[in-house]
Amino acid sequence: MITTNFFGKNCHIERDLNDKTNLQQFLNNNSPICFVNQVHSNNVVSITNQQQILTHQVSSLPKADAMVSNQPNITLAIVTADCIPLLFFDTKKQIIGATHAGFRGAKSGIVENTVIAMQQLGAKNITACLGPCIRQQSYQVSNDFYIDFLQENSQNEQFFVADPNNQHKFLFDLPLYIKHKLKKIAITDIIDNHIDTYSNPELYHSYRRATHLAVSDYGRNISAISLC
Repeated sequence: MITTNFFGKNCHIERDLNDKTNLQQFLNNNSPICFVNQVHSNNVVSITNQQQILTHQVSSLPKADAMVSNQPNITLAIVTADCIPLLFFDTKKQIIGATHAGFRGAKSGIVENTVIAMQQLGAKNITACLGPCIRQQSYQVSNDFYIDFLQENSQNEQFFVADPNNQHKFLFDLPLYIKHKLKKIAITDIIDNHIDTYSNPELYHSYRRATHLAVSDYGRNISAISLC
């Protein structure tokens, strides 16, 4: 059985990720929980044996921004605070994946690399789930940010609109950018809960909102996918 969960402020976890007690209670299963040391990269870790599962239980975590696995009785978990949590699964092949996708990782191929890693394990019919993240109406970016994306590909203009409140700024649609990347690699079964972390302060942590409010610790939302 595969289950997906997108938690917010209701499921607290410390920055070092060592105490998983609260998360374990919310998951309602006893599977080992695997994290990575997220660094906004395009690195994906494939967890295919019990020793690797143990490696992801300790404080010295592998530097990566996605995990995939075909191991039974496992939970893959990532933390976000505006970036997109992406959970992947192939129910027939019993293969799962979890990805932390900010704009840097997305630009450098973390989405594509996660799908490739799942396919290398045998996945064929992959579903992608987008969780709570910053949405376009809340994601103001600079003109330099906009130009940088257009230099990558002129078609990227479709992911921006002019900020009606500031003629020198744009609003960026990160979820649409991610969906575009998924469809380009033939992942069309896409689920999106359309939740904006920035505009839901009671329920979700947001790095950008915390920055605007001058709050030092912005908190972390947990997203998890379990194969049990």
